[in-house]
Amino acid sequence: MNNQAQQNQNDDVITDEFLDSLYEKGPEITEEQMIKIEVNIGGKSAGMRRRLALAVLTKSIKELCEVGEKDPSIHAEMREQVEAAFEDAKATLELAQAAHMRMQIVDCHIQVVLESAA
Repeated sequence: MNNQAQQNQNDDVITDEFLDSLYEKGPEITEEQMIKIEVNIGGKSAGMRRRLALAVLTKSIKELCEVGEKDPSIHAEMREQVEAAFEDAKATLELAQAAHMRMQIVDCHIQVVLESAA
């Protein structure tokens, strides 16, 4: 095996040192921040934006164009709220991805501990 192939293989190996550094990683957010995020995610306005996004999906493009032609201000408000729902969803996805990654790290750590105890 040449040096580059060996390096690529080594890059794919998770070392004990790397796992140890992750194990020592502290919390990402405080309890206070968690409560604030939860309020924002589950708040009444976020629910209204989600419902509006769902309502937009129940209409044909033609119907949505007709609404915009009849009243551009309604179209602008709908667009603003759908964009806000999109941003809410992105933030929720980022949160879930970060939590998922942390749980994968925990799974890896537990697996190493259990294998070393066997």
